[in-house]
Amino acid sequence: MDFPASLPWMLEYRTGSVVMTTLCRRPVRFISTSGDTDAKIVTPQIPVGCDGWRRIGETEWHPLSDIPEEWMPFLQRERGTALDPRPKVEVPDGRKLWEEMYRRSLLGRSRTFRQAFALFCKENGYWPARSWPLMPTEEKDEYRLVKDVPREELTQ
Repeated sequence: MDFPASLPWMLEYRTGSVVMTTLCRRPVRFISTSGDTDAKIVTPQIPVGCDGWRRIGETEWHPLSDIPEEWMPFLQRERGTALDPRPKVEVPDGRKLWEEMYRRSLLGRSRTFRQAFALFCKENGYWPARSWPLMPTEEKDEYRLVKDVPREELTQ
């Protein structure tokens, strides 16, 4: 697969008020006394929570849906973004396991909902469904500590 000529060397991503810069490196061939070597293509990650992108030097932000299709194989998408949704799995005891994880996160070690989601996945092998009880209804609450989100703001 050829590296698209239209893909710039550097892209910026906006996540809230934070701007992250990534480098998109084309494949490089090194010729040395020990022989020829091909360096791998660097595939930068699109950050979770990212809501816009632009080329270096531009002032206008573009929505993620405007990323050209030919760039996508060269931009490694983080799981959980709109570009790479997590697979949905329905398990009979999944709701019960999530309620237990919620209690552990609430009473035990302080963790955010995002940390609780990741720990749940690590322990059970699948991501919790957002439709289950005790899930945050707003995306911004996923980054707050479980104990800081009032129960009224969670799914029932």
